Amino acid sequence: MEELQAEMKLLNWHKLANEAALKAALLRTKSLRDTETKMGAQSGNIGSPANSLQEKAAWMAQVIEEEQRKPLQVSKDFVSAYAASEERASERLDMEVERHIEVLRKLRVRVGERDEQKYVLRDLCMKTNRSTVRFANVCLCFYLFVFRQR
Repeated sequence: MEELQAEMKLLNWHKLANEAALKAALLRTKSLRDTETKMGAQSGNIGSPANSLQEKAAWMAQVIEEEQRKPLQVSKDFVSAYAASEERASERLDMEVERHIEVLRKLRVRVGERDEQKYVLRDLCMKTNRSTVRFANVCLCFYLFVFRQR
């Protein structure tokens, strides 16, 4: 659990670092555009396309898309630790599946034994032509005693 929390903290830190880099890139690009706009206004080009809201939105979307295309930068230690934790999780899952299969197999055997006990008891009661509850209980106790002796 502690490893998972440490991993989450590290991923969160990388996320914050990437967001900061994205904001810095946006500010840098915006300052360049503002500089170009000021230069255009000074030269008499007042109707600059940078003033258009649609162009600003498209520009921001392009910058965000470019930043998201870049791979997440993590250390080799993080990658190896992550691979090791995934391997442990996979092994743990395999062990749980094997244990589950074994429990189901044992359950199937127990149910089969119980069914066999019921059939033997019914046959025993039928052979003796007795159907009273007391006699059935006696037969069941006797059968269980004999069955467990095997």
